Amino acid sequence: MLTERQKAILKAVIENYIKSAKPVSSWDLTEKRDLRVSSATIRNEFAALEETGHLFQPHTSAGRLPTEKAYRFYVEGCLKERELARSEREKVAQELFSESEKRDAILKKTAKILSHHSHGLALVGFFDSEEIYRSGLSRLFSEPEFIGTNLVFEAAEALDELDSYFDKLLDAFAESAPEIYIGSENPLGLEEFSFIGRHYRLADCDGFLALMGPTRMNYRKNISLIEYLGEILDNIEKHA
Repeated sequence: MLTERQKAILKAVIENYIKSAKPVSSWDLTEKRDLRVSSATIRNEFAALEETGHLFQPHTSAGRLPTEKAYRFYVEGCLKERELARSEREKVAQELFSESEKRDAILKKTAKILSHHSHGLALVGFFDSEEIYRSGLSRLFSEPEFIGTNLVFEAAEALDELDSYFDKLLDAFAESAPEIYIGSENPLGLEEFSFIGRHYRLADCDGFLALMGPTRMNYRKNISLIEYLGEILDNIEKHA
């Protein structure tokens, strides 16, 4: 069981890492977060959070990084209020409804919008068809943790075989509430990536929309995007 101070420090580490993509030091938190504790206290709590499996140190003298367990804590305990900003909701709706009302055109546009606003890889498809519209591969691979690594090739290989994962994607995103798969939970077997997605219903057909990004993705914003776009697709006939 984490103490309230440990929860606050862990949340600060995760949010700092989401923004910077760099290991987080005690100095980073002392200077940039209103935690009201000393650097020495933060280092002691870092050690305790390593013991609980929430943080790890990639190498000696480096700062700390969140683990999958930390991200799960963050998603389930820190994101209760996650409504998309009104200005962004209006922009997303305007972009989507500027497209024709044909089903395929709507799905292609949805994938582009989701990728553009999240900087991740968007996947949108119907359950009655194995065709999946995707957008944002270059955005995903431009994230700093993927540059110069084999992760790009591993992800590209999995995406080339996306059709073989179709049933897993259907199972993973069968509910209208967003489902969140972190790291090793990823239905494509890519442990350095997280997946967020949900079910939608459009023109009497069931489908899914999903977003893949680094495990340090902006969960608050991306879950809100998935929720909102799913709501639009569920109710698009009312907007026609």
